[in-house]
Order: sequence, then structure tokens, then C-alpha cells
Amino acid sequence: MLIAYPFLLVLMYYTTDVTFPNGAVLYRNFDWQTVSRGDLYTANGVLIARDVDLLCWNEMAITGIGERRRFIWLSGEHDPIYGSDPRFPAVEMASGLIKPQESGCEGTGRPFVNAEFVLTNLRPMRAQDRR
Repeated sequence: MLIAYPFLLVLMYYTTDVTFPNGAVLYRNFDWQTVSRGDLYTANGVLIARDVDLLCWNEMAITGIGERRRFIWLSGEHDPIYGSDPRFPAVEMASGLIKPQESGCEGTGRPFVNAEFVLTNLRPMRAQDRR
């Protein structure tokens, strides 16, 4: 039993997930090169972005950087849109996460947040739950 305890701790660490108010799910996955990585999926399991960093979210959308490229996903059946897509700026503005001529995040959590921080310390909540 004592031998299994460290294995269980590692298993618990690498099976952590966080569900955002918009339905996106961030999973911590094991990666042989980076050891730990956060991957973001839609509620029905479609990959939005691998190796996610700098997240910003609200009840409608989530944006950030994954595999060194920007992404945004509007909840529901929408496909993720990536920074090279000409629709990206318009969708980002419509999401309410970014304001023109301003830096930073206008989502539920004010600054952009690292995915590992979210997995370790934060449980995303809806704005009305923060009261």
C-alpha cells in the first residue's frame, strides 16, 4: 500500500481538469518533453488548443495562446478560430474579452492567466458566483 501512494499522487496530479463557465475544459496532460502541459477542449471533447498559456475567459468565450498561436472559442457548437484566420479580430472583439486600444483581459478574471496556474490554484467561476 505504501508503494502505491506516490503513484496515486502522480496520477491525481496528471488527471486534473478544470471546467470554465463557457463549457471549455482544461486538462493537465503528461508530456515527455515538458513534463506537464495544459490542453483545452470543448465540452464535447474537440481539441481547441494544445499546450495552452495565457488564458482569458468569460461566460461566452475563451481566448489565449496554444502551441505558440492565438486562439478563440465561442461556446457551443462553434469551431475554434486561430490567429491566422481573417475572422479572428472580429470574433475576438465580439467576444467581449479584448477592448480596442487596450491591453489585458476583460473576462471573468482580469489579467491573462497561465494554464498551469488555473490547474493548480484556480477554479473558474461565473461572474455572478464571485459575489
